[in-house]
Amino acid sequence: MMRRLTVLLLGLLLLPAALASDDDPLQSALDKMRSGDYAEAYCLLRPLAEQGDDRAQFALGWMYHNGYGLRINEDQAIAWWQRAARQDNADAVFALAQLHELGTGVKRDPATAARLYVQALELGSEEARNLILGLLQRGDAKLRSALVQALDGHWTRLGEIRHIRSERANVREGPGTHRRILFRLRQADPVLIVSRKGRWVGIIDAKQGRPGWVHDSLIEPSGTQTASPEAAGAA
Repeated sequence: MMRRLTVLLLGLLLLPAALASDDDPLQSALDKMRSGDYAEAYCLLRPLAEQGDDRAQFALGWMYHNGYGLRINEDQAIAWWQRAARQDNADAVFALAQLHELGTGVKRDPATAARLYVQALELGSEEARNLILGLLQRGDAKLRSALVQALDGHWTRLGEIRHIRSERANVREGPGTHRRILFRLRQADPVLIVSRKGRWVGIIDAKQGRPGWVHDSLIEPSGTQTASPEAAGAA
């Protein structure tokens, strides 16, 4: 958990350099965090956060969550992240999603975690995109199911959507006809392209979130015009 949130904060620390001048209080606070002077950073961040700066609110929540310069206080971390999330701060939304996924400071709730992950995805979080892809391929069954529901209408945010072109397609556990068949898809079923190995394509079934491998001859070529994933999934 801590490692993921640290990555998020590093993204925040790099962002202001292009957006803020040297005398910007937020820039000064983040510089203090870079150098490990968390006490001074807190003194600079707190008034900014109280004035409504969502980046300062996220950073303050991160400090409370990890105990940098402060005593760990999950209630304070959540409160600041919620304030930032209400201003569409993608990092704060992502952080709250992780808390709900893991049950840290809040009740573990896969449905809420999934909704927040997709919200962060819509806000442009690359971290959310990468994590969602990983969870769909290897994650907990309950969370994966919740993500499929939350992703309705948002699959193209994850990558390229194509459709099955044959009447029936075997989806296997790995690339090659010698690999076990996991399930079958029908013509026009939407799939998310996630990887390739030779003539085999790693996919995620965009109706049920099931991962597997399909021979590329069974999938429409790129640029083929078909029904949207949502329409195909409802048919």
